[in-house]
Amino acid sequence: STLNATYGSTFDPLSTINTSASGAYGLTINQGAYSLDYGIIGDVRPISYLTINGSGNSVFKKAMTATTAETINTPILLGGHSSLIVNGTNGAINLNNTVDGVNTYQLVLNASGTSGTVAINGLIGNAIANTNKVTTLTVTGTATLNADVYSISGQTYNGAVKLGGNRIVDSNTGTILFANTVNALSTGAQGLTIGGAGVTTFNGLVGATAALAYLNEIATGAVNINNSVTTTGYQAYVGATTIGITSGSTVTLTTSNADISFTGAIDGLAAGAQGLIFNTGSGNLNIKNIGATTALASLTTTSGAGVMYTNGSTIRTSNNQTFAAPIILNVDTTFTGTATASAITFNNTINSTSAAARALTVTPGATGSVSINGAVGAQAPPSSITLSGTGGTKTLANNITTTTGQTYSGPITLGANITLTDSTLTLAATGSQVVGAGYALTLAMSSGVTLNSNWTGLAGLTTAANTAATIASGTTFSSTGPLTFNGPVTLAGGSGSLSANNGAINFNSTINGAQALTLSSTGTGSGILFSRNVGSTTALTSLTLTGPTTVGGNITTTGSQTYNSDITVTGISAFEITGATGVTIGGAAASNVNVVSDTTITATTPAGSAGSAGVT
Repeated sequence: STLNATYGSTFDPLSTINTSASGAYGLTINQGAYSLDYGIIGDVRPISYLTINGSGNSVFKKAMTATTAETINTPILLGGHSSLIVNGTNGAINLNNTVDGVNTYQLVLNASGTSGTVAINGLIGNAIANTNKVTTLTVTGTATLNADVYSISGQTYNGAVKLGGNRIVDSNTGTILFANTVNALSTGAQGLTIGGAGVTTFNGLVGATAALAYLNEIATGAVNINNSVTTTGYQAYVGATTIGITSGSTVTLTTSNADISFTGAIDGLAAGAQGLIFNTGSGNLNIKNIGATTALASLTTTSGAGVMYTNGSTIRTSNNQTFAAPIILNVDTTFTGTATASAITFNNTINSTSAAARALTVTPGATGSVSINGAVGAQAPPSSITLSGTGGTKTLANNITTTTGQTYSGPITLGANITLTDSTLTLAATGSQVVGAGYALTLAMSSGVTLNSNWTGLAGLTTAANTAATIASGTTFSSTGPLTFNGPVTLAGGSGSLSANNGAINFNSTINGAQALTLSSTGTGSGILFSRNVGSTTALTSLTLTGPTTVGGNITTTGSQTYNSDITVTGISAFEITGATGVTIGGAAASNVNVVSDTTITATTPAGSAGSAGVT
């Protein structure tokens, strides 16, 4: 049937319109420029379809039900709580004009039949909050948003949502629930902005079929991300975020080389239950605290040119953390794994912001590992690095540069030839301290380092010119490569033994201390070099050398000196062996031995030893 409205036409809102049999007949109403009030339609026997044409307002006050379609081409004013219902298979609701209210009322759009659709083609509500009269909106069926939607309270989308353009959805202080998927009509062509101050929840996949151009969550309320989100452009989240996917599952946030940023904290729904992966390609990642209140299960960033910026002090998971993206610390940041075997792995560089040096602290589980595979501080050094925990393997596979101290509570294992640079180096208080694993270590520590027997498996050791080395009493230190001390060496008393197999032992600064020192250099490249004086400030108690020895300074001991290999004097006209009690001439002890040249030695000889004599 077709009804043509005239001036003053009204459907009594307390009366009803039904058909003789459900779905038997449809109704077309041509309002023209007139405003028309509507009551109940199809509540007992739904009509087949409802079409309303015209430019005048349609004032809806009740529920209207059809079986195939409801198409409203006029502006809608809500004069009461209103529902548009289409309950047949492939049923469609089409709102082709604006929706607002005479007063504050609810609107339900229910295309509940199989494959039902809702097309919102006109603005719903009003962006000016104090004039908007649409309180809540509930949509059932696949919804296509071809216009923006504003409400003064909640919005619920029970079916899949498609974006027909760059859309704004704003609920003022109410909640917004996307109970199903959200997609663009064409990949990367349509984006979504969420406004207001209420809680927003994404239960379904976002952008999985057709990636959104962007997701801009500017609402200041909390955000519940319960499934993965894919956009071609940026993602921005202002409110505190909860990752609420099914326990044991992981949310992945993906962009096509665009930024992802969080202004608020990120937490899990239940401690250790939800994982999170960031995949930004060359896009950057800006994060605040993660897991500070409720730890995530795991956290991963994928590789790319994009940088992860830490703007919160806490990143906490129960299980593993793996970072393939470079990291810049904008604040002092602690990475923590709470489960016993939780591991934390850094596969790219770590630097501080250029504005100020920040502290890096890494705390894995009690038996969990830490792997640092990218350079730390190569561009902007952190103030410090602390690897906490005495259990698990702490692998350093790249250079680490900091400014106020490096602390390794448990043994460190080298994964490459590396350099550690700072002022102070603090190692494990007891037990193993450094495990070389066949790699060489260079130390540039301006406050000095102390070597002891708990350093094992090194393929070489070098100390920088600004690094004073102390050899602890009782130290037995061996290397499969060269040992080079460019800074002064102090012997802490007792005895010490350094050996290098297939490498030289080079002292390019002074050696002092009342200690019995034994040096052995054997195999390919063997040799012992003293470039400066030995014992000139504090005499050694004794010195025993095995390996070709080159001397460029005086050597002073209070006890014996034993040279088991050839000696070469270089860079000086002579060197003095002072205080040695173990030098003999002609079988008798001599003192004040002075090697003048390759052919001349002077000494204070025992009585009766003049003439030719053997020197030992």
